[in-house]
Amino acid sequence: MALRFATNSIARFSSIVSMDAGNISSGAALSKVDDTNVTATLSGTPTTALLKATTITLGWTGTLATSRGGFGLSMAAANGVTVWTAGTPNQAGTTGTGNVVRDTSPTLVTPLLGTPTSGVLSNCTGYPLANLTGAGTGVLAALAINTGSAGAPVLFNGAGGTPSSITLTSATGLPVSTGISGLGTGVATALAVNVGSAGAFVTFNGAGGTPSSITLTNGTSLPISTGVSGLGTGIATALGTAINTAGSVAPVTSPALGGTPTAPTAAVDTNTTQIATTAMVLAQAASATPLASTTAGAVGTSTRYARGDHVHPASSTNTPILFSSGNNSAIAQNTTTFFTYGSSVSTENVCAVPMSAPGTLKNLYASTNSAPAAGQTFTLTVRKNGSDTTLTCTITSAGTTANDTTHTVAYVAGDLISIKVVTSATSGTMTGANVGLTLVTSSP
Repeated sequence: MALRFATNSIARFSSIVSMDAGNISSGAALSKVDDTNVTATLSGTPTTALLKATTITLGWTGTLATSRGGFGLSMAAANGVTVWTAGTPNQAGTTGTGNVVRDTSPTLVTPLLGTPTSGVLSNCTGYPLANLTGAGTGVLAALAINTGSAGAPVLFNGAGGTPSSITLTSATGLPVSTGISGLGTGVATALAVNVGSAGAFVTFNGAGGTPSSITLTNGTSLPISTGVSGLGTGIATALGTAINTAGSVAPVTSPALGGTPTAPTAAVDTNTTQIATTAMVLAQAASATPLASTTAGAVGTSTRYARGDHVHPASSTNTPILFSSGNNSAIAQNTTTFFTYGSSVSTENVCAVPMSAPGTLKNLYASTNSAPAAGQTFTLTVRKNGSDTTLTCTITSAGTTANDTTHTVAYVAGDLISIKVVTSATSGTMTGANVGLTLVTSSP
């Protein structure tokens, strides 16, 4: 007995069993032939179980489970390839023709990739520039131009041509000596010198070195203490001190000077707007004795001033005064009388004149109408406070006048002044007697 399997399809199996009557007598074994995907298990006594040869076809319907090595899917309606997701097979659709590719070094023939979310095209060739998207205006056209030609992209380390404009915000390596035009004389050389070295440009907040010349019209923040050289001792400190405080420089207008400031001493009699020092002021004091005036005052033209302790000499005023006995009163001989107004009296106290201010009497002059007799005299004497003074004169028979210009009489306010006349024993009468004096008064 032989067991045969006939498989019509993966979806259907039918079983056909046939036995030969000639084989029943001796019995025949039951055997099986396993299909690739089907295994039959014989039990009992399969070696003698049959009388005649028998063909058995076993089959199944449905899908082969994955646990038996199948896909667990119906292949009749499948159109694609089987893929596994976490151990579970699924049918994935396909497009195009040809073989299914693997992930390592596949060769694709005119594939349509659609819009992949990512892809590495390291070894791709032949892609037309026109199919690129997202490029800026003119970029694709520039990519199609040979490098080095007008309108082509500039390559790394390649010539840039003469662009109509370019922004070099992040550019590096531009040679100063040949890459920049329009620089002034020496500028390119200066740009190539290290900052801080001679001939280099001065950077913002950097050291300026020792320029041969510089204009600081709009400069600010130059430190006086270190930024200016050649100042005299203490000048920098003074310039850094607030105006009108101790140690500062003085402003031109209304300076508030302190301490003991000094200035050049002007010459005596200088008449300018120059500062007058105390030395010049003291030197301007007059050294001459102050003048005394006997005439009207005057403004004067001298530029000297009087010292505080100066003393003017007395200013004298000469006033003539007159004493007269008149012609109506004859003075008898051998008598002593005193002049009064228009006459003479024997009592002095009724004619003595009190002086109202200090002064001096001088220049005594006397006259009479007739001379005394031969060998006789008329003597006239100035008296002060009832006593004779040295101011006296005598008229002799030789004439009718006499004088004393040698002696003086000083008096003070309140002194009593009188004129005494003495006629000798036989002189005869004295008529028309007159006396003239000079009254000298002084004022400081």
